[in-house]
Amino acid sequence: MSAAMNSLTSTTARAAGWSGEQLLREYMDHLGEHRAGRLALFVALSRLQPSNRREHHIRAAVEIFSDVIRSHQAEFFSLPNEDFLLFFNEDVRGLMESAAAKICYLFTDDPLINGARQSKRFAQWYSLDVDFDDVVKLIAQLKARCTTAAGAEGGSAAARASVEKRRRSYVLTPEWLDSLQKNLAQTDISNFIRRHRVCQIIADEPIRTLFGELTVSVADLASTVLPGVDLRSDPWLFQYLTETFDRRMLALLAKPDVQQSTSRISINLNISTLLSDEFLSFERNLFAARRGTIVIELKAIDIFDDLEAYLLASRFARSRGYEISIDGLTHRTMGLLDREKLNADFLKVDFTGDLFEGREMALERLAAVARRHGLDRFILARIETRQALSFGQQAGVRLFQGHYVESAISNEQQGRFARPHQSRSRR
Repeated sequence: MSAAMNSLTSTTARAAGWSGEQLLREYMDHLGEHRAGRLALFVALSRLQPSNRREHHIRAAVEIFSDVIRSHQAEFFSLPNEDFLLFFNEDVRGLMESAAAKICYLFTDDPLINGARQSKRFAQWYSLDVDFDDVVKLIAQLKARCTTAAGAEGGSAAARASVEKRRRSYVLTPEWLDSLQKNLAQTDISNFIRRHRVCQIIADEPIRTLFGELTVSVADLASTVLPGVDLRSDPWLFQYLTETFDRRMLALLAKPDVQQSTSRISINLNISTLLSDEFLSFERNLFAARRGTIVIELKAIDIFDDLEAYLLASRFARSRGYEISIDGLTHRTMGLLDREKLNADFLKVDFTGDLFEGREMALERLAAVARRHGLDRFILARIETRQALSFGQQAGVRLFQGHYVESAISNEQQGRFARPHQSRSRR
């Protein structure tokens, strides 16, 4: 039934209508006599928080299954409410389980993924030998919900199409990406560089800066070069754009006046950039003494995607004197990686507000992971409030990064920084 797959892979029919309903009905009729060895996976994107259901999230979720879809190993049906169904043979179950794990990681910060019971509400597995009737009931329920939602939304199809057109007009397209690439070639990217310091904050000791992370302000860049366009709206085009950011950042750091600086910095790079000819060229022109002052930050999700490439890149970088930091982790994923086995110097975990829920258990877990990786190697990032800093300190964390940390540095310099009270030490 490749026609069903081709018709629905690239489109998500919203409340304006479910164009794939007939195809799905025909496919289920076909499966009624060919259930043996067939499985189904239902992914309930509609149950995620609204902030995790933007168009680029939906595209990223579908793309995770793209290999098995394009190789005709799975049939894909997208539903009007952003949920989708996949049907496949038992022999590709391993591939599907791997893809399902990736999609759970993609939305790991959503409450729906927090815990085994909740995650089962997000991804549901069916064996058609025994669960065929359950799948039929599921489809009927989904159809009823979508019909109700379409009626509640109201308005003409033309009005909905107009709203959809306006909404899509702000999505990054290949044409806009090409225009942006050309503009970047003539733009001084230093105007969009922001510095976020990683600092050691311990009890009554003065705040000590370890290094400053240099990042491109995507929001400022977009408002200047392509106002009104969400550069992150298409994750795959944005990924391509980050590789351009990498090259521009390397060009900036290669300037003689920048190389003269002795301050420690960190830069975010793609693993592909670290293994590229552009990085080798940068490396040849960099002052040898400067290498020891640069920390290269690599994304955890890239490590999950290609461990061998990461190991090759990190070994090369460390052999040349650079340090490695792994970022993009949360309290739910921080235990999945072993910093020492990955030859990384730092591990960075983003603070999220749900750490305050189940406070005692969260403190104990954070403290244990921080100790395992090393208190001088574990960074708690995205510290936006005094309460977040205090939480990390109660867990024994010493290294922090975030807007509140920047404010604390400024206030300390003016004698106005009130340190959070560390009520206890966790051992």
